[in-house]
Amino acid sequence: MIMNQVLWTLGVCLVGEDLWFTSAEFDGLFRADMKTGRVTFVSRIGVWDKQQKFGFSCIVNVDNSLFLCPFYADCICRYDLHNHKVQCFPLELETTPCVNRAAHFHGKIYMFCDELRLILVFDVKTGEISYIYESPDIKYSFHNACDIACRKEFFYFARGSKVIETDACFQMISEYDVSKYSEGEEIATVALYEETFWMICGKTKLLSWNRKNNEVCSYKIPELGSAYRSIINNHYLYVLYPDTNYILIVNIENMDVAKIHRKQFGSQDGERRVFLPFLRKGDNGIFAYSYIDSGIHHIKPDGEAECVPLYMEHLHEFLMEYQRYEFGTKDFLSYENGNYLDSLGFFLDCIGVRHAEGESEYSGSGEAIYKKIKENMDNQDDTI
Repeated sequence: MIMNQVLWTLGVCLVGEDLWFTSAEFDGLFRADMKTGRVTFVSRIGVWDKQQKFGFSCIVNVDNSLFLCPFYADCICRYDLHNHKVQCFPLELETTPCVNRAAHFHGKIYMFCDELRLILVFDVKTGEISYIYESPDIKYSFHNACDIACRKEFFYFARGSKVIETDACFQMISEYDVSKYSEGEEIATVALYEETFWMICGKTKLLSWNRKNNEVCSYKIPELGSAYRSIINNHYLYVLYPDTNYILIVNIENMDVAKIHRKQFGSQDGERRVFLPFLRKGDNGIFAYSYIDSGIHHIKPDGEAECVPLYMEHLHEFLMEYQRYEFGTKDFLSYENGNYLDSLGFFLDCIGVRHAEGESEYSGSGEAIYKKIKENMDNQDDTI
C-alpha cells in the first residue's frame, strides 16, 4: 500500500523488461523491474513548480527516447535512454492541456486532451508542435476521449453514439453514427480488431460493427459497472471497470465470457481501482498497473491473474532527500508536543495531504506515509 500512496503513478511505458512511469506527487521518472517489482528513481525532470502535481500523464517510447506528455505541466519533455538527458519543448497554450491518451505514428505523437478541444501533434525529430482542431461542421468533441483505438494513421474514439475517425496524415475528421445499432445507448469503450469495432454500449450491451460490410452483431453481457477502457490481444477483448474493479474478458471468436472480481486482486470493498493496461510482445493476456495496491497484474485469457507487487528500497531516505532538494528542509522528522509534526507535516502538505497542526491523526495517504516512515526510522529498516 505504501508504494502507491507515495508514488501515485500517472503514465506508464514498457521498455524491455522495465516499466517506466511518472508520479503525480514527484517531479521525476521511475523504473520498475517487471520480474522483481523493484522500483528505482531514475531522474528528475526539473520543470515543475514546487507546489505543482500531476505533471505528466502519458509516456511514449520512440527511437530510444521517452516522450512525456503533459497533464498540468506546460511543456513536452524528452528523456534520452542512452545519455539520460532531459530536453523540454514549451507549449504556448492559455491553459493546461491535461493529456489523457497519446499515440505514435510516423514520427509524430498525437495527444488527446481533457481540457482542450484539440489534438496536440508533436514531431519527435524537429520538436515542432502543431494542432488538430475540432471541425465546425461536425457536432463532436475531442474533449475527454478516454478510450481510443489506433490503427496506422487512423485514431478512433466514441462520442455519444458515434464513432469519430481522425486521419492523422491528412488531418481529416469523419464520424459514423451507430445509434440505430446501439439503440440509443452511449458508447463507453471502443476497440478495433482487424476490420471490426467492438464497443461497450451502456452497461449490458457489447456491439460488434464491421465498417466495410456493415455487419452488426449485438451481445448481452453481465452488468459489471461503468466501462472505462478496453484493449484486444489475440482475439480476446478486455474491458476494465474501475468503479467496481471488474475486468470483463470476451473471446470474440466464440463469444465465451469470463469475468474477474476485485477480491481476486485482494482489494477491499468500496475501493476504486484504476488500471493502466498495456501489452507485452509475445505474451498472452494483458498487463495492467493498479493504483490501489501498486502492483503489475498479468491478466490471462482464462481469467487467472498474477501480480508482482512494487517496492522501493530505502524509501524514507528517498523521501528525505527529495524534501531537502525541493524544499530546503534540513530535518525530516522533528518532535513537538508529543508528535512528529513539523517537517513531515510540511512535506505532507506539499504533496497535497490535509494536515491540521497539532493533530495526532493523519488521514488517507498521509497517515500511511507517516506511520511507515516513523516505523522505519525507529527500526532502522530500509526496505518495505
